[in-house]
Amino acid sequence: SEIHPLTLRLLQEFRRRRQRLLLRRSAAAAGVALVCAMAAVAFVDYFWILADGVRWCLSAAAYLAAAAAAWFGGLRSIWQVADDRDIAKRIEAVLPEMRLDLLAAVELGETAGDASGGSPLFRRLIQEKVAGRVGGMTADALLPPEMIRRWLLGAAALAGICLLLAALPGSPGGTLLLRACALVANLDRISAVKITVLMPKPADLRAAMGDIMPVLVKLDGAEASEAYLECFEADGRRTLMRMQPQGDRRFLAQLAINKGDLRYRIRAGDGLTRKYSIRAMPRPQVVRFHKCYEEPAYTRRPPREAVELQGDLAGIAETVIKPV
Repeated sequence: SEIHPLTLRLLQEFRRRRQRLLLRRSAAAAGVALVCAMAAVAFVDYFWILADGVRWCLSAAAYLAAAAAAWFGGLRSIWQVADDRDIAKRIEAVLPEMRLDLLAAVELGETAGDASGGSPLFRRLIQEKVAGRVGGMTADALLPPEMIRRWLLGAAALAGICLLLAALPGSPGGTLLLRACALVANLDRISAVKITVLMPKPADLRAAMGDIMPVLVKLDGAEASEAYLECFEADGRRTLMRMQPQGDRRFLAQLAINKGDLRYRIRAGDGLTRKYSIRAMPRPQVVRFHKCYEEPAYTRRPPREAVELQGDLAGIAETVIKPV
């Protein structure tokens, strides 16, 4: 290539500067799209009781929307590598006074040795003429940050609003956004009915297999005449049990602990608790007995140990038997 070094320098700087701005714009576009999409998911989650799968799909769609915004906002242009001629056209679009001159210099420099491009003297004159005009130019001046300022300000403003909503005392904004952003967030639903688990305490615990676990809850806030215990078995089965009213807005249900771990949560009105976990543990049982026999001195027998399946004790009179 016979492109003048000054011209080539401007082309390379412009390409790098453009890629950086495109990357920032794509990040800002993704941020704007993500905040707007997650706000929409939070809005839907607040006004409608969604199944877990539906909420996960909506959150995944919001992330896909952000990825699409990033792609069309700049990543696609970065992926499509621009050669010197494309960069020259983009510089000419910014500088109309350089129209056709810069592109001509690039094309003549790339076709060095081709007789159809004119004499070497003509090529050198064109290269020097264009280099003299672009020698003092910089990519920062041609592509100022103001070109993407609106995107950056928009993303920063939306991020600030989200942080403000999350930081306000008593505001449900933080929980709503967290439920929307985290695909499998295990959080109580923001609702008018407030559900407090009174029993068991703690609500996440270990229990022996075969136990019957009482689950007692108390409702506050908006009126709700019924409450339900929703149970998720380890094998994927889901059961819904109506809880019995106990007065004072309290409801009780008996949860059977079978052979596997399970998760449960409470539904009442528009209220929905997070999922609590119960780890089913086998009951303690005796599997063998380790005994030490110390027979009387007159037998002249040393102490002996025995491992037996039965707990029965047998020995001659005055024998001392100790567990090991």
